[in-house]
Amino acid sequence: MMFFSKAKNSKNSLLKAAAIDMKPRLKPSVFLLFSSIILSVVALCAFVLWNSINQHQLAKLAQSAKQNLTLYGSKIERELGQVQQSLLPLIASHPALLNYLLPYELPLSKLLPSKLSPSGTLLPTAQFQAQTQLTRLHTVLSNRTVFIGNAKQLLIASSNKKLDLVLLEGIKKTIVSRIYKDKPYRQFVFPIDGRSAKFLIALPIKKNGAVLGFIGMLMELSFVQQQLASSLLPDQEILMVSDERGIILLSSNAQWLYKSFSNLPYSLKKIINAQFEQKQLFSQLGIVNIDNGILKTANAAQEQTYLVHSILLKGYPLRLHHLANIDDIKKQSYLYVLFFLFCIILLALMVLFLKTKRRAQAEKINLEQTLLERDTEFKHQQKLASLGMVATTIAHEINQPITAIKTEASIGCKYNERGDTGQVQHSLKIILEYTRLLASITAQLKDFARKRKTKKSNTANIEQTIKQSLTLNHSRMKADGVDYFVNDFDGSISAKIDEHQLQQVLSNLLQNSCDAMQTCQVKHIDISVTAEQECIYIKVSDSGIGIDKAMQKTVFDAFVSSKNETSSMGLGLAICQDILSHFGGGIRIITDENVSLSEPAGATFMISLLAETKAQVQP
Repeated sequence: MMFFSKAKNSKNSLLKAAAIDMKPRLKPSVFLLFSSIILSVVALCAFVLWNSINQHQLAKLAQSAKQNLTLYGSKIERELGQVQQSLLPLIASHPALLNYLLPYELPLSKLLPSKLSPSGTLLPTAQFQAQTQLTRLHTVLSNRTVFIGNAKQLLIASSNKKLDLVLLEGIKKTIVSRIYKDKPYRQFVFPIDGRSAKFLIALPIKKNGAVLGFIGMLMELSFVQQQLASSLLPDQEILMVSDERGIILLSSNAQWLYKSFSNLPYSLKKIINAQFEQKQLFSQLGIVNIDNGILKTANAAQEQTYLVHSILLKGYPLRLHHLANIDDIKKQSYLYVLFFLFCIILLALMVLFLKTKRRAQAEKINLEQTLLERDTEFKHQQKLASLGMVATTIAHEINQPITAIKTEASIGCKYNERGDTGQVQHSLKIILEYTRLLASITAQLKDFARKRKTKKSNTANIEQTIKQSLTLNHSRMKADGVDYFVNDFDGSISAKIDEHQLQQVLSNLLQNSCDAMQTCQVKHIDISVTAEQECIYIKVSDSGIGIDKAMQKTVFDAFVSSKNETSSMGLGLAICQDILSHFGGGIRIITDENVSLSEPAGATFMISLLAETKAQVQP
């Protein structure tokens, strides 16, 4: 593969060189200067055109925004302020409310006679009179909840008394701490039933300069929300009101209600409304960036850009915002600029086309001739690369059988000198097996050269193939003092693979194990076979020095070897993997994470094969 990669890179470099030859020649310096001036003028004109259109449209939007902010700001201020500025101070001075809030050392029920409330409950007289006044006021202001109280007492008149009472009890401490500092309390609150937010106003009730308690109202602002929703086009202009925390409380676009301009802390969201996650409240407006009056929102549909103008509502911790969608303005400006640039570019292209047409025709002929010459050179290099790849593979394939034949021939000569004809015959049988293996390898190379594909499904008996591999490598293992063990398994199981090629894979693993145990005192090889459904697994383990973890990732690559001998080409495991993958199998290294680094871990390879017939391993 390295040869093919180098040849491919060579071809790419040749094509790039040819492409460089086709590029137009450099223009004279005068022409370059003239072109630079023209481009600068065109860019300046495009910028001036875009800026003038953009500024004109933004100025119109800014004028409209100021008018809307002034109009709706005064409406909201008037709606929120008219009651507390006139009605609440007048009601706070009523004797019935003052008597109810006056401090007593004894319970009111022991000092004053009692009366029945409208619900039939026995109430002290002062409490009954105060409740009556609050009920009358609530009747007049039907969309408002009226309440009075102090740190210990609380009276309320409401159409939904139960829920409003729970709401007020939850923020009572905050109201009291503000009121007893002689400061009014104004805030938006969120009811627990999930309805729209209410605006709460609480004013101190004083007598002779001393604060007795507070009087306040909870105002429904649904009618204000309706006015905002019907005021402007929701896709073009949006009016909204936010508090000091950035929460949007009123909006002409209902989809933006109770969202936030910023990412609020989780604890703050929990304090404002404990059920904010279920109700999907206070989420940030997509990806929001406010910079120099520009707000960008990114939602699931599309990103939108708005021009923002804001004012503070007098006397309230609230801000009124006017948002104008400027996406159409930006698109319109860009379209004008693009049309202008298109005309300029079209004119320039026409001029360049006429000038380069003749030159392109002349250089086309030169390019074709150059590519033809360099393509011939590339094919020659490719042939050399293929020849080198095949020569390297053949050398590694036949090196192992030739080495084994040489070893067995030497052993047979020694036994012949001793007159041991039995051992000589054994060596000759092994040599004969290796010659058959060489014949199989050369036959495969012929099939590869002729590009022939066999349709016959090769089958190898696992037990017989392992025995043959051990027999072929018996002399090497005996000479090196290596013993082996094969587990018990069903001898009838067969795999879909050529018998000689599986024998070649096993022999390669056995030879590698013998090489890895040269310096070890304990030399042992374990071979175990298991069958699971349609797969057969052959595990080969040794007690050698093992393979470094850093090299395990590349050990199956070509020309990679962990051996110190310079004669090792690093092709054995790569060829094994290629053989097994051709028959639908595979090979991998099994690592044991529990083995300490100070102990030799050995190496374990797992071969996976497709079973010819389903068979179960014997226990």
